[in-house]
This record gives sequence, structure tokens and C-alpha cells, in this order.
Amino acid sequence: MSRDYENAKVVNSVSEEYSIIAEMNCECGGNLEVIMQSLIEKANKYYDVLLCKCKQCEKEEEVIFDINSFFGKIY
Repeated sequence: MSRDYENAKVVNSVSEEYSIIAEMNCECGGNLEVIMQSLIEKANKYYDVLLCKCKQCEKEEEVIFDINSFFGKIY
């Protein structure tokens, strides 16, 4: 499976990632829960890849977030 980094959702914080996941639903209508989070570096850009699982049908889905707006920055 190849990941579509070009269409990653741009976010400004990890909490924003989890808010987006909380609002998403599986195609069956069930809610998603995060089961794993991975940091990926690709072409000098950084991404969080969240592996989610539907609470209803148990289908797994990856959601990719572009975290370059905040990753590695000191506030």
C-alpha cells in the first residue's frame, strides 16, 4: 500500500489531529479510535500517520497529517 503524502491533512498540533479523528466515521458509520501513531520523514518533510480502527466493524484505516507547521519548533 502506498501512502498519499501529497493529500495529507495539514494540522497545527497533535490535539488537532485527534480532534479530526474524533469527527471522522468509518464507511459503516462507526467511530474511529487511534491504535498507533507513527512519525514519518519523507523528502525532508514530517508526517504523523495514525492507524485507526473502527469501533463497530473493526476495519483499519490510515490517516496522514502534515505536521511541518509545528514539528521541531520551539515555542
